[in-house]
Amino acid sequence: MNPAHRTREEDTVPDVTRWLSSITVGSINIPECKPSEGEQIGRRNFDQWVDIFSSHMDLAGVTDEVTKLALFKVKAGSALLEIFHHTKSTQDAPNVETFPFANAMHRMRTYFRSSSDVMLQRRRLRLLAQDANESDMAYVARAAKVARQCNFEDCKELEEIVGTPAGHGRSKELRVVAMTLLREINDIKDWNDLNDVKKVELTYQDLIDRIRGLEAINLNETHYKTKYNSNEQVTVAAVEADEAFTPIRQAQFRRGGGSGVGRFNSRFQPYRRPESSH
Repeated sequence: MNPAHRTREEDTVPDVTRWLSSITVGSINIPECKPSEGEQIGRRNFDQWVDIFSSHMDLAGVTDEVTKLALFKVKAGSALLEIFHHTKSTQDAPNVETFPFANAMHRMRTYFRSSSDVMLQRRRLRLLAQDANESDMAYVARAAKVARQCNFEDCKELEEIVGTPAGHGRSKELRVVAMTLLREINDIKDWNDLNDVKKVELTYQDLIDRIRGLEAINLNETHYKTKYNSNEQVTVAAVEADEAFTPIRQAQFRRGGGSGVGRFNSRFQPYRRPESSH
């Protein structure tokens, strides 16, 4: 249709659709982007939030760039918006007039993938310690989340993940498991350097499987100590108590047994005045 022959009602259709879409999305509860564990918003927090935001946009059928940018500013939260306002568009970014939302996402991804942010995440990974009440599985999963923000290659990423519990794991068993796997990773790297054929590499799942095996062993040891050590303590206590009363029982047996009035234990004889020699 020739734009000159468009009616006034047809011109308002995109605006009405945009308005209805914003009402639909506005009624959906999209949580604002927040940092994890009291830290500043990182790449992982942003990627997770954008994934949720994009899913809601698809669900509501919102495709208009202007509407998506407006909803982004409404739903992002103050912390993420503060970062957004400090970013600038670059020459390789989508056109800010034609694709405002795509331009905003390019600015945010450039910010979170900068060399300074990658350096920060790698430093965090090297200093990541296991909390006092944190399980081995949860600790390794937390290390993997940080490692995914460090832009490592696949093999290097696994090596850094495994190296974290090897150096900072709270239990000796966890450190031994991690060091063993770390040695195997290095052996494979050396083998690949010496041969043209690539050897089958280890994966993150191998680390998870070994930690599950370690947890199974620890669970079995805890069950054994609870069941059998408690029985041994009760038996020893009964034997010690029986031996402590043995002399008294023997004395009572020699003097007729029983515990009636007038009966004395052999260790508590009444005082007798020595007879005079005159």
